[in-house]
Amino acid sequence: MKRKEESQMEAKSTSAKIRELSASGSTRSEIAKKLKIRYQFVRNVLVNEENKIRLARLQKLDDAGIE
Repeated sequence: MKRKEESQMEAKSTSAKIRELSASGSTRSEIAKKLKIRYQFVRNVLVNEENKIRLARLQKLDDAGIE
């Protein structure tokens, strides 16, 4: 990783780092090992993110009157 990217990564919250690494294709286990955190924390962040997206989609459909 380049020096600039490393410094930007350090400034982000752990949750932001998890989402970024996941988006780049890293598995939950890889993320946990790389950030030296528990797998369960990684899972919770990613599942909560998925739930937020799912809820937003459902609200959008509800607002449009589609079931």
